[in-house]
This record gives sequence, C-alpha cells and structure tokens, in this order.
Amino acid sequence: MMLLKLLRFFPAIYNYNKENISKKINDLISLGYNHEDVIKMTRTLPTLFGLSIETIKQKIDDLISLGYSREDVIKMTKAIPSLFSLSIETIKQKIDDLVSLGYSYEEVIKMIKVSPAIYNYSIENIKQKNL
Repeated sequence: MMLLKLLRFFPAIYNYNKENISKKINDLISLGYNHEDVIKMTRTLPTLFGLSIETIKQKIDDLISLGYSREDVIKMTKAIPSLFSLSIETIKQKIDDLVSLGYSYEEVIKMIKVSPAIYNYSIENIKQKNL
C-alpha cells in the first residue's frame, strides 16, 4: 500500500535503482537521522529521494544560520520533511511576517522549534489565530 502511494506521488522513483535509494537513505542517516526517521520522512515527502544530498545539507546549514541548532533542524525536518521543499527566502519571509505581528525574532524561533508546521501556514491563517 505505501509503495503504491509513493509511486503515485513520486513516479520518478522508477528512475532510481535500489543502490541509489539505499545511498540516499544512508546519506540521510549520516546527517543525523535514523533509518526509521528516513522511512517516515520519505513516506511523507517522497520527493526527498529526488533532492541531492548537497541540497539537503545546504537547507540544514541555512536553517542553522537562522538560529536553530543542528539538533533543532533534525527534529523539525523529521516532523515536517516538507521544510526541505521550502526555499530559504520563503522561510525567512515567514519569520519576518511573524516578527511583524509583534513577536521577537527569538520568540519566533522558539515557537517554530515547538511547532515547525507554522512554516506551512499562511500569514492570514496565523493572523486569524493571533487575534
């Protein structure tokens, strides 16, 4: 059942052989994820198989540069792997939008550590919840 879902949402997986998939899993493990994490992440975001390890490393570094620790980034991306599909500009804009609502930068970083799904909410949705 999961394989069918994976194939439906990411048909390009047909272009990968077993060795390529195993390498991607091992590369992700080398970044700090465990095997179970990687399986869950790729079920949620099958296109993760299509991202280069350099792109993934860069996204981790970009998030660290915003004030998160490496452990924070691993935890957040395990919970919400779609963070890998957001541009750093989109992430920075979301932080700026939250700061414009009256939160300090540090408060925004703390909030997102607890609930990284905030990056997936529209600012309009956040404003409605903030009222």
